[in-house]
Amino acid sequence: MNKLSTKIGFVLLTGMIITLIGSLLLMYKSTNDTVEKTIAMSSLDIASNISQGINPTSYADFLSNQSETSTYWEIREQLDDYRQKTGALYVYTLGINENSEKIHILIDGMGKGNKKASPILTPTTATSFQDVESVMKGKASTTSIVHDPVYGDYLSVFVPIKNGNEVIGILGVDIDASKVDATASKVLGGILPLTIIINVILMAIVVGALIWFLTKKLSPHSRSAWLQRKSQMGIY
Repeated sequence: MNKLSTKIGFVLLTGMIITLIGSLLLMYKSTNDTVEKTIAMSSLDIASNISQGINPTSYADFLSNQSETSTYWEIREQLDDYRQKTGALYVYTLGINENSEKIHILIDGMGKGNKKASPILTPTTATSFQDVESVMKGKASTTSIVHDPVYGDYLSVFVPIKNGNEVIGILGVDIDASKVDATASKVLGGILPLTIIINVILMAIVVGALIWFLTKKLSPHSRSAWLQRKSQMGIY
């Protein structure tokens, strides 16, 4: 009987451990997603402030003559200044070829002389038409984390550049995704140890109580007493 109760306790313990592991994995994913969304929302606020700082008349002038004019350099230096002040990886404006739905960079907000800067009309490699389609309708947009072999892990946010109520362009901001992993790890590091300890204690109490109960109820003495009571009551 002791072996039977031990086996039952072992099966229950195994099931509880599997459930705990599943809960921890779910907690990890949920925390990571929450942190990612929080950083994306914060980045949207940054992007909105940058887009509002762009002179719409100047940007419209650039759009009418998409070349490295004085207006182009003025806006590019402004974007580079915002990039450095906010700590963003990349700040830039985008254009859309409506016929082919291809996305291209218009103004790369890197400093003058930076070799990583993309020329005007350079096609994008990670941003798709679906990522920015809603932005041309006046809405903001975010992407999930992009894993780029050259630029590393980052997430992008996009907001409209407006002239009054008219959307005349798209502003993009790329944020270092290592902040997401670091913040999520910090949050989990604070709650996981306590969660595991509490669950282990509870599992030990539940399994121990079950084994004790089964051992007591299934012992030969208990079974003999049960049969004796049935006999006294005339139950066969």
